[in-house]
Amino acid sequence: NFPLDLAVVEVPSVNG
Repeated sequence: NFPLDLAVVEVPSVNG
């Protein structure tokens, strides 16, 4: 899981 939001880690897998 690597979200574009670096503020959150391994939580949102939606941004890709």
